[in-house]
Amino acid sequence: ALVEGNRVISYAALSLRCDRFASGLLNTRDDLEEERIAFFMPASIDYVTTLHGIWRAGGIAVPLNVASAVAELEHYLSSASVTRLIANGEYRESVTALCAALNIELLSVDDIITDETKSLPELAPERRAMMLFTSGTTNKPKGVVSRHKTISAQITTLVSAWAWSEEDTIPLFLPLHHIHGIINILS
Repeated sequence: ALVEGNRVISYAALSLRCDRFASGLLNTRDDLEEERIAFFMPASIDYVTTLHGIWRAGGIAVPLNVASAVAELEHYLSSASVTRLIANGEYRESVTALCAALNIELLSVDDIITDETKSLPELAPERRAMMLFTSGTTNKPKGVVSRHKTISAQITTLVSAWAWSEEDTIPLFLPLHHIHGIINILS
């Protein structure tokens, strides 16, 4: 499914990893009920785990630009009403003070992922899935929400139109805080 440096992960292993992450996010809950969870990390297996784990647990994923300044991140996190932020390594260190100031729980993938999987919620296509921020060329960036049915339709249309299969490979050079990188390439 993915290759990251020397690390290769199969579709089955990635799916299990996403379920384990979703289970950890849920903890004792049955459904995140569209809780807004941001993540601040570069393209990686952890990025995919986080995005799909949030979706599978019933949350709204809020991917952030890893090149954002602190003032921009503060705007995104505040306006999206984010409750938790997932970041690893140096990215985690760069947002520690901001999360403390905004009373946002800061976690890493390793803090969340569990060894066990639990029953995950059924997600209606109409439920909200992701919030991406506009570029802010005319004013402050605004959060744009996509629903599961929209994301599914976009992916299904692309797979059909371009006749993609599991054997195809696509290098990912696009930013993962824009719809094109997330949907057209990664998903």
